[in-house]
Amino acid sequence: MLKQYFRRYLIEVRGVSERTATHYNTSLRTVERYLREAGRLEGSIFEVESLAELLALRTFLMTLPDFVAQDEKGNRMYTAGLNRYIEFATDADAALAKPEVIQKLDIPVAASVSPRKRQTAASAWVRDRIIVQQALAGARFLCEVNPAHATFIAEASDRNYLEGHLLIPLSRQSAFVNSLDVYANLVGLCPNCHRFLHFARCVDRQPVLSALYTARAARLHHSGIDLSHDDFLAATMRSS
Repeated sequence: MLKQYFRRYLIEVRGVSERTATHYNTSLRTVERYLREAGRLEGSIFEVESLAELLALRTFLMTLPDFVAQDEKGNRMYTAGLNRYIEFATDADAALAKPEVIQKLDIPVAASVSPRKRQTAASAWVRDRIIVQQALAGARFLCEVNPAHATFIAEASDRNYLEGHLLIPLSRQSAFVNSLDVYANLVGLCPNCHRFLHFARCVDRQPVLSALYTARAARLHHSGIDLSHDDFLAATMRSS
């Protein structure tokens, strides 16, 4: 999923050409090869779940003489690709903190690509933490049920504390062709509203969910998730 979002970010938000976007992604494949050979990466760089991990990997790469030499020979094209990806991943980038900008990334993503499954007893779906943080930035760290709901200033972000909530839960992923772990399905909520949508009485939740459906129906459609109002309520009126 993040690979697809990264390419769209480069083209739609940063305005690079298709050729340049391909160039950055090709550079990342070389980065992945060096990290795998060094035993620091098992799969793809796009499977790294946090910005802190990405930054640690970038620092580690610069300790590899062979990589540094290859990067210098290639006019630092490999670090350029990694830096552009880190730029995309961090919510410190002002561009993605604007709701109208992050909506440019709404695209259908096949469920087989993401969310990923982690091998556990419950075989639970794994949420992309980078995407969650970007979604919160896109909400401008304001509760999407009521922007007036202030919480406290979080140490990690130095912003109003907010929690990510998937409207249609990942437990229902098998009923959808496209991934539910996408920007359009993620809302930022204050802790009280988050618990409200999990534990409140159905009769109290319904009007709030209806309002969220009105706000998100078009974006869900652009992400390949088409639901009527009634079907949306049936999918989201879940218990804890």
